[in-house]
This record gives sequence, structure tokens and C-alpha cells, in this order.
Amino acid sequence: MQGPALPPPNRCLQNEFSASARRGDVVATLVALQDLQRRGLIDDCHLLAHRLAHAVFKVVGDVQRTFLLGGPQCRLGYLHGAVEASGASATGQVPVPRCKRFGIEEQRLACAHGYGHAVMQRTHHDLRASIGACRRANGIDGNACVLGVMMENSLRFAGRSNFAEASARGCAAVVSSPALARLCFDNIGVVAALSVGHDAPRAAASCRLLAKRSARAACLDGMRDEIAEARRSGR
Repeated sequence: MQGPALPPPNRCLQNEFSASARRGDVVATLVALQDLQRRGLIDDCHLLAHRLAHAVFKVVGDVQRTFLLGGPQCRLGYLHGAVEASGASATGQVPVPRCKRFGIEEQRLACAHGYGHAVMQRTHHDLRASIGACRRANGIDGNACVLGVMMENSLRFAGRSNFAEASARGCAAVVSSPALARLCFDNIGVVAALSVGHDAPRAAASCRLLAKRSARAACLDGMRDEIAEARRSGR
């Protein structure tokens, strides 16, 4: 059975994202992506917004400025990606972003979530080390950060033919903690839904390949929550 696959980056879109950063109209681009989603021309703009933030970061070279150039469209995807981009560019330890500087709670949480993505990339997907970094970081919401870690942990397996099996192995480091294990398998469901255009039967098929009943249940819960959130956002 073929596993879920995230759409590859579109060169035309990547060029437009970079041009948007140079023009300084990042919010307009986000609004356009959100509109494409609402009109049903794309399934979900969340991961595209991640990519837009990476393109902006390459142009402006500063995570705080990147963050402030965007907005909350596409289910905070840009705000996640703005901080995530710092992980890909870091030459040493990923600096903890100043998430408390933002006056809106959803921005603070999105900032922390993006840091979770970033530390996972910088630790080469060391799940325990990344969770530890979230818990040690001052000035950010640790739970939101761990959610970013877990999502990145699942995203790295998207597109593999053995997605479910590989994702389950990716959760092995936290199986001794019921709460973390459930969160890890929950995020497999989130990524499964994202990867197949929020097609519930296809995403559920991936979840049902997981060996343990508890893992399947958590995965299905994550899948349902992701689909419900996408629909609420105007999918």
C-alpha cells in the first residue's frame, strides 16, 4: 500500500514566495493562499504557508523579522514556519525565540510550536533531546513546543511507502511515557490527514496499519481533529 505523500515544492510557487518577500507583501500572499483554500482550489494552505515563511527567512535573514512580516492565515502555518526556518539555518544550537514579546496568545503559541519544529531539525530528529529542549527553554509555552516536535517527527516520514511502520518506529523513544506516546501517535494521524488532502478514508487506512490498538486509536483521533480543524478554517 502506498503511504501518504506531501506535495513536492512547486518551483513557480517558491519563486513567487521569494518575490513576495522582496516586495514586502507577505500578508497579501498569505491572504491569497487562504482565498485559494476557501474557494476549494487547494486543499489546505498550512504547509504552503510554512514554505512561504522559509522563503521569507532566506531573504530577510532574521527570524523575528520574518515572524512579524506575516500573519495568522492558513491556520498559523506561516508563524510556525517562520520560527521553524531558524532550525534549518542554525550553525549551532537553535536560539530560543522571544515568544513572549507577542501580545496575542495564538502568536505566542505559534512561535513555540515553530521552535519545536526547529529543534527537531537541528537535533537530527532526536525526539528525546528535542522534548528536553522544549522543557528547558525559557519564555515559551513548553506544551506548544512539544506539539511542534511531534508534528515534525511525523512529517519526516511523509511520502514513504511504509509511512505507518516508519512513524511507529519514530515514536519508539517515548513509548515509556503514555502521555508522550499518545501525543506522538496522535500526530501521525495529523500528518496522515495533511498528506492525503484530508481524505478521511485514506488517512484512516494509514492509521489502521499501526500494530497496537492504542496507537491506532490515537492516530485516528489526531486524524479526525486535523480534518475538523481544516474544515473550520474554511477548507
